[in-house]
Amino acid sequence: YGFYGGDAYNYIMLGGYAVTGVTDPSKNFVEYSSIRNSSYWIDFNTNNKKLAWGLFAGYTKNLGSANEIVGPIYARGSDIDFVYRVSGRLIWNMNKFRIAPELEYTAVAYARRGDFDIDKYDKVTGSKTVANLRALVGFYYFF
Repeated sequence: YGFYGGDAYNYIMLGGYAVTGVTDPSKNFVEYSSIRNSSYWIDFNTNNKKLAWGLFAGYTKNLGSANEIVGPIYARGSDIDFVYRVSGRLIWNMNKFRIAPELEYTAVAYARRGDFDIDKYDKVTGSKTVANLRALVGFYYFF
């Protein structure tokens, strides 16, 4: 699957909008431009009734604004260059019980020095990747 768009804040994704110009200074009227992003993900799984497995991979990238930003930025993750996640899972079904362990690796590339590594289009020009590894187990009882 994939997504490309601007102002994806309401989809709980990277992006938002920013001031790109002043149209009437006396009335404080301004122009806005959306902060664009692209996102891609895929999920594979088997449907074995006793033991199934799955693999998820996803990537999202901050593409910045098409226009030069001259004012405030109203966005989620405007200091993020990209995010990716890879996650594997197993599902053991035993009659009415299920045990489902999952291992997830997530990495985020943040601007190294805050606003100094973000250009006038809100694109990150220098980043440092921070990652984590998370393990979780789900226990289910179906009745």
